[in-house]
Amino acid sequence: MKNSIFKACTLAIALLISGFSMAAQYHQDGYIKTSVLFIAYDESEARAFLQIQEQLKRVGVSYRVVAMGKAVQFFRNDPALIDETRLIHNEGVSDNRNHRVNHKLVYNVLDRINARILYTGMSSRAQAQFANVAQLEGSKVIAFYNGLNTFDQALQVKPFLDEIRYADEVHVPSKSIGLSFKDIARSKGATVKITGLPVMEADMKMHKDIDTRQLRKTLKIKARQKVVLFHGGYHKHYPAALKTFLHATRMMPETLFLVTFDPRLNGTLEESLINAIAGENVHLLHYGNYPDAALRSISSTVIVNSVKDAITASFHGKPVILMNTSGMEVSDQQVAMQAASPDELAKWLSSKRTATPTQDIPTNMDRAILAQIIYDLRRMAEEK
Repeated sequence: MKNSIFKACTLAIALLISGFSMAAQYHQDGYIKTSVLFIAYDESEARAFLQIQEQLKRVGVSYRVVAMGKAVQFFRNDPALIDETRLIHNEGVSDNRNHRVNHKLVYNVLDRINARILYTGMSSRAQAQFANVAQLEGSKVIAFYNGLNTFDQALQVKPFLDEIRYADEVHVPSKSIGLSFKDIARSKGATVKITGLPVMEADMKMHKDIDTRQLRKTLKIKARQKVVLFHGGYHKHYPAALKTFLHATRMMPETLFLVTFDPRLNGTLEESLINAIAGENVHLLHYGNYPDAALRSISSTVIVNSVKDAITASFHGKPVILMNTSGMEVSDQQVAMQAASPDELAKWLSSKRTATPTQDIPTNMDRAILAQIIYDLRRMAEEK
């Protein structure tokens, strides 16, 4: 670890000498020269970029951010944010992934920013517009996919891919996802690189640091009582899945079930159904009081309602059960047992089966992306 940090710092010093690092360079006419320009649209991208940026700051590589949509709230007070009102307060972009921004605006923004690398999410058509112009102006374009679905199920990237003409690289979380993106990446001139999910890195660190004894004490859970965590959802089949789960809890009165609800909702559905169906062994937790990583740490099994949550939970080595009352087809990345009825769910909860680990998602993800960025910048410096 010390050697890798030393190498990263050495590379950063070399970049500093080449004029690519440290604070973004400002000229009298407002022109900005920076190493990396991030284009963020949704919440998950924003969280990932914030972690990557922490690594860039650690070794002195400069960056700036263009934020739109839900990403704006994460960078509103960040000095690295490009303060362009027509993007930050553009309701059309915020409400519609397919919405295009004015081409002149894109050119005006990028005319003010000379970025060696444009690192963009793949959540909106507007992000692709920035990528297209940046590529014409000589920036290396990297498209960052922050999802856990394979390409055929990743509907949120369609507007971006319909708009973008070219990319140098597509960064994806895992080998299996990379294989699914290979053909579409090739059609855009890009190579696929496996860089993991930076947001999982912070989650893993939190998971390791949890004092499980103190958390059980806080939640008034006995030291040896079996705990199962149920992650709330929001899709159209979710009410049926929730009912199926609650009927199964009545078959296991000695197990304590902790229920969370999706942050986009208020928990009233869960509360009403728990009161109508469940016994005293089901507890609804208020959203935000306890991080998911903390609750997983004291749970013997995690019950989820989406493939993404299944992969996240299994990444920590927990047995995972996916509620599948809709009969949906699950991709090859499936890492969970599936249950469609109360009896089936109760059977899995009583079994000794463990989760299949997501071995093809690398660790040290934010540092892997940092290493790639530093490598690219050094190569560009050598080619000057």
